[in-house]
Amino acid sequence: MKRFLLSFSLYIFGVIVSFGQKYFGLLKDKQGEKLPYISVVLKNSEDSSFVSGTVSDENGSFTIRKPQHQKCYLLFSGIGYYDHKISLEEQQGDSVNIGNIIMEPDEKQLKEVVVTGKRRVIFQNGEYKLAVSGSSLEKLPDVYSILSFLPFVTVNDDKVSMVGKGKILILINGREVNNSLEISSLKPSQIKEVSVVPHASSAYGSEYDAAIKIKTVKELKDYVSSQVKHKSIFARRYSDSQTADVNIKSGKWKSYLSYTFKDSRSKESATNRYNIYDSNSKEVTASNMSENSATDRGRQHGIIFNTSFEPSTNNLFDIQYILNIDRTTDFSKDIESSVTSHQKTEMSTVQDDQDKEVMHNVEARYVHTTQNSNMDINLGYINSLTKDRNSVKLTSSSPFADLNGRNRYEAYTFKLDYSKTICRILRLQAGMKHSYIVNNGSSISDNTKEQFDYNNKTQLRDYVGASYASLSGQIKRLYFNGGVRLEYSYNHYEEDDNNVLRKNSLNMFPSLEFEYQLFPSLVISMGYEVKGYRPKFQDISPLMRYINAHLYEQGNASLSHMILHNPYLTLVYKNKISLDFNYYHKHDYTMYVFQSSSMGDNIIVNRPININVDYLDFRASYSDKFGLFRFAYNGNFHYDMTRLPFLGVKNNNKAMFAGNFVNQFDVTNHVMLFCNLNIASAYKSLGSSFKAVYGLTLGTYMTFFKDRRLTLIISGNDLFRKSLPNNSTYIYNIESSRTLSPDSRNVTISLRYNINKFKMSFKKNNSNDEEESRISK
Repeated sequence: MKRFLLSFSLYIFGVIVSFGQKYFGLLKDKQGEKLPYISVVLKNSEDSSFVSGTVSDENGSFTIRKPQHQKCYLLFSGIGYYDHKISLEEQQGDSVNIGNIIMEPDEKQLKEVVVTGKRRVIFQNGEYKLAVSGSSLEKLPDVYSILSFLPFVTVNDDKVSMVGKGKILILINGREVNNSLEISSLKPSQIKEVSVVPHASSAYGSEYDAAIKIKTVKELKDYVSSQVKHKSIFARRYSDSQTADVNIKSGKWKSYLSYTFKDSRSKESATNRYNIYDSNSKEVTASNMSENSATDRGRQHGIIFNTSFEPSTNNLFDIQYILNIDRTTDFSKDIESSVTSHQKTEMSTVQDDQDKEVMHNVEARYVHTTQNSNMDINLGYINSLTKDRNSVKLTSSSPFADLNGRNRYEAYTFKLDYSKTICRILRLQAGMKHSYIVNNGSSISDNTKEQFDYNNKTQLRDYVGASYASLSGQIKRLYFNGGVRLEYSYNHYEEDDNNVLRKNSLNMFPSLEFEYQLFPSLVISMGYEVKGYRPKFQDISPLMRYINAHLYEQGNASLSHMILHNPYLTLVYKNKISLDFNYYHKHDYTMYVFQSSSMGDNIIVNRPININVDYLDFRASYSDKFGLFRFAYNGNFHYDMTRLPFLGVKNNNKAMFAGNFVNQFDVTNHVMLFCNLNIASAYKSLGSSFKAVYGLTLGTYMTFFKDRRLTLIISGNDLFRKSLPNNSTYIYNIESSRTLSPDSRNVTISLRYNINKFKMSFKKNNSNDEEESRISK
């Protein structure tokens, strides 16, 4: 490893020396504002042939090298600005400071940009960047509509995901976001740019497959503004939500306060079947069929308060408090029919499950920025208390069995990130994160007549310490990024004062990426990354969770951390067409499998196990705008190479083909129509067969008044009620199937009214994202 690093460093140094002089500068407009993502092209003075190119960074800075003994000039170009040309003369020294380059605005082009301007997606340094400010994207209904135009990003209601990816990290102005309420409160006109990192480097948490970054427009003037929103959902049952936001900026102080109340209801049903086979005779020894119906209601109160103080342009202090209060009530009925040893029994079960969770999340942040470096320090504390009361009635004559649970989590976090520019072409990033979680839980049943009595107490101590370092740079047409992340974790789990789990581990997660501009219109990127995923606490909990009279769920304390290896190749043509080829190997992948139980012949337990998985994934993306019509299309091919056994014979797999199609049409300056379609073919993966799915959304977006302060969105979602797949599973000696009747088809009406031209300058801080995710159900 040391030899490789030494050789790599010497190679980079040799390449740098051979490239001649380095020129750097800063791009600004006439008002002195720094201009990011301006194209910088180095051309030969004799024939204007392309030599190399780059793009200015977020701060308007650029660096480019000119080959020795060659006459060249620089050409700067950007949407809304006249092209600017500078001749380069040979000067003494390795570095030449060009100084400030002032770009002259093209008023005609600026008007076209505002009215019918095309989006401009730029692929640079492993990121797809989409400029929003000054484009027609400012007029879209919400931030989710904008995110759907990023390559490979899909949006379903307020859920953001990425084609072929797992956990996604979302950042607003460099801060992690976990609560969708923070994203939905953003206004498109206040967004400067959005970007997606399809292969998250070691600078991000090892559990994240990709990252989405949102940057807002910086407000210079003082203001007081507010926004109120209402959303109604008409499905089998009615749901609604209300939100009020207030923003205040006064001098160096800026504060944000938001309150949201959601009242969601649903009514769903499903048919579940399973057969248990004898592994030797391959005959059915037990079977079960159940008709399940559930009526759910959830009421959520959310309060967010954030205040920041910026004593100078180099320093920022920020404090944030989030309170979430969730109450859910689930009432379900099951009618079951079972056959064991040729004897048929029927049973009806009624469950009344009531949960309440109160979570406090406090975070403090300090940021120090200089011209060449940035330091970001986060401190966090989470206190969460969940109470669960589940009343189960097995037959019409039996009394209710009360199952009561209580869980308290406390999490303490510290995070430090530091970045610095070295030699003006290299960027060093380094940081650390420490997380300590304490959990105390209990589970009690008081029905002694049914011999169902138990009283369990659990304790969990979970610590993670991580540090990372990465080095990136641009040399002519080549961009490179290499890094490594070290993570140490310690888990101690006790049940009734008995050790269930005591484990510690040390893992290293390297990443390496190269990006090369073959032609002005074609970029190729390739790399290799290693990721790590720790099981959720529920996955390792030995407590038995009641599902119905014949089905239980239980964690597995012996689960190992999953390690993912991913080599990949990406091609980007004209920043419009993207092709992404991936091979994945998941070592110790966590998968839930139905298993026979010692509690009875007709009882099965859904329990997680570790397996090794290999699969291929190919993604394609194409987006553009023609006149009043804009679109973003994503395609996905997925094939699992791992075959699992059923009754001694390995299952065959079948590839999945999927597509996501976003279409928007501007009817007038205040009216837009949209049509979104999601489809996926039938496929077989890891012992399961999935039916084909297709989801259709149609809607319109309207604004009123000259300043667009009133917004109305009407949409019909999942109109065919086919967005969720029915599936069957054949693993080991158990066959199961599920037929769904989800409450997914609905009509949604959203109203938003801005008072005093609401400015969404709130910068969400949630560096406790990983901790919230692991303690959630």
